[in-house]
Amino acid sequence: MLTGPTPGVKYELDDHELFGGALSIRAVTEDDETVLYIGLFRGGMMKVLLPAAE
Repeated sequence: MLTGPTPGVKYELDDHELFGGALSIRAVTEDDETVLYIGLFRGGMMKVLLPAAE
């Protein structure tokens, strides 16, 4: 079970063939937000915004 981007929201996926992974992760600060850049195992990139804590 994975925790979603909204606190308390969970996603279930019944797929045992799902394959993936992060090859590298870099965290930077942009406009008072933490931004994660995730380099994916088989190419591609994900950008995840983490708002500043209140």
